[in-house]
Amino acid sequence: MRTGMSSAFARITRKGSRRALVGAAGSVLIAGSALVAMAPSASAINGVTCGTRTDFAKAAGQSSGPRCWANAGTVVVNVPGVLQLCSGNNVVTWTYHWTMGNSTLTQARNTCTSFSNITVLQVRIA
Repeated sequence: MRTGMSSAFARITRKGSRRALVGAAGSVLIAGSALVAMAPSASAINGVTCGTRTDFAKAAGQSSGPRCWANAGTVVVNVPGVLQLCSGNNVVTWTYHWTMGNSTLTQARNTCTSFSNITVLQVRIA
C-alpha cells in the first residue's frame, strides 16, 4: 500500500511541477512582451546634405552652412548660431536654447521662423 501512495504522490507532484513550470514560462513571456511594448520605436531621422532642396527640415546659421534632416523621428543635436528654422515639407518640433532658457517651437509644413543666435538642441519630425 505504501508503494501505491508514493506513486500517486509522485504523479501529483509532477503535475504540480509542470503547472508551475508552465506558469513561470507564461510569466516570463508576458514580462518580455511588456518590455518590448515599452521599448521606444526606432528613429529613422537622419542628417542630410541640404543642397538646394527646400523639403528638408533646416537650421540655417551664421557661422556654418545649413544643417538639414529628413524622415520622421527625433534626434538630439547641438547646432549653435542658428538664425532661421524651416520645416520644409514636414511638421517639425524644434527644441532650442536662447537667452531666456530652453524653448520649443512646432512648425507647420513649409514654414520658416527667424531668430537671433539660438542653439538647436533637438529636432523632431512628425
